[in-house]
This record gives sequence, structure tokens and C-alpha cells, in this order.
Amino acid sequence: MSGSKSEQNLESVGDGNEHYVVLVTEAQPGLRSLIRSLLPREADANDVLQETNMVLWRKREEFDHSKRFMPWACGIAANLVKVHLRKQYKQQWVPFDEELVTQISEQAQLRSESFDERLEVLNECIKKLPEGQRRLVELRYTESASVTAIADLVGQSVDAVSMTLYRARQGLAKCVEQGVES
Repeated sequence: MSGSKSEQNLESVGDGNEHYVVLVTEAQPGLRSLIRSLLPREADANDVLQETNMVLWRKREEFDHSKRFMPWACGIAANLVKVHLRKQYKQQWVPFDEELVTQISEQAQLRSESFDERLEVLNECIKKLPEGQRRLVELRYTESASVTAIADLVGQSVDAVSMTLYRARQGLAKCVEQGVES
């Protein structure tokens, strides 16, 4: 399994700090998802994400570039979530199960490791769609157009557009699963 494009091209980016900033930036959606899945309040999640970014920056020299960045960053985020929950537990008597947080964060880390690969495969699968399906998929999921708006734009019924999108999603799911397995 390969890392992100920035991890694969470590030598192609200027100095180490510049490359590290790219890694941290690319990790933001995954880190936010992990933290948000562990903390119910968005404000708490934002605080922990900000703290995670600060710790990642302070520990930039400790990162082993021969390893994948995302699992390492997720481990730091999960530890900071635990610290945050311990503080809440002491202040507000919030029920806190550290083992559960550990299990959830481990599952999230496993999922994040395969996310880059699945995304690359998905992009390749989208390119393989017939032009009409690809256009509808792009309108719906890249441009966030409603099915009704797409139907008006392409001159088809809402049912026809819905069925075409359904078939495209089925084809993409099958293609991604086959691509990941191979």
C-alpha cells in the first residue's frame, strides 16, 4: 500500500519543514473526522484539532519519514482526545471510558490508512464511467447540484437521472472494491 502523493515525493519538495506542512495540511480532514467522532461537541473537537496541530509542529523532528504520517498523527490526536476527556471527567463528571476511546481511535486509524488508496482507485473508476454517467456524477457530487437541477440541465426526468446515478454508484462501488483487492 502506498502513502499519499506528498509522502511518495518527499525528495521533490523543498526543505523538510515545507514537506511537513504539506503532510499536516493533507491530514486535516482525517484528523478532524477522527477527533469529531470521539468528541460530541464541535467546539471541543476544534480545540483538540488546533492542539493536535501545535503538537504535530513541535514534534516535527520526531517524525520518522520512512513511516506513514497519518497513523502517527492520528495517534497524537487520539492521545489529546483522551487528555481532553480526562479534564472534562474531572471537571464535570462526564462518563469516560478510555478503552473505548482507544478502540475507536484504532479503528479510525485503520480506516485512514486505506482512505488514500481508495480515493485514488475511485478517481480512476470515475474516469472509466461512460461520459453521460460521469457528467451526472460530477454534477451531483462535485458541484453538489440537486437531482432536479441536473434533470432540468440535461433534459431528462428526475427518475431517469436518479436511476443513472444509482447505476453509476453501483458501478463505482464494484470498481473500487475490485481495485482495492488487486
